[in-house]
Amino acid sequence: MNRYSWLRNGLATGAAVASLMLIGPARAPAAGTAISCGASNSSVVRAEITDFTTKSASFVDIPGAAATLTVPVALTRCVKVRFFASARCKTTNANDVCLLCVTVNNSAGMVHPQANIPFAAEDNKFVAHAFQWTTRLGAGEHTVRVQAAVQNTATSFVLTAWTMDVEGAL
Repeated sequence: MNRYSWLRNGLATGAAVASLMLIGPARAPAAGTAISCGASNSSVVRAEITDFTTKSASFVDIPGAAATLTVPVALTRCVKVRFFASARCKTTNANDVCLLCVTVNNSAGMVHPQANIPFAAEDNKFVAHAFQWTTRLGAGEHTVRVQAAVQNTATSFVLTAWTMDVEGAL
């Protein structure tokens, strides 16, 4: 089995999946409030099988991990952003954590209350990981991006393959 066979054979197998409440612009629910989503009416899927590495302590865009969706005038849409990746947070002598966040229109519109998500802890092995962010967006055009950072700049956050699914629902 090569390092990409999990992508061809179904990424969800063995992946740890978490669903997180998001704090966003004015329409975000209070912490602990459920977001009700209806039937899916659109989905944009992006995938890469190429290495991405960062040692940045500030969030940087993951190349290609962006999608644009349009919400019609006077309506809102439930938006689910799912990100699956083969990732590692390369071991150093520090206590290392590699982080992800999702932005909407270049602002922290889809972040966990702690402002970032620990996606991988220190480990030299590539392991499949997954997260889902959910929020409700108002009318207009919205660009959703996944960004990565490290807690310690001696650490390398490496993704070898990833899939992002941005789903719009009623």
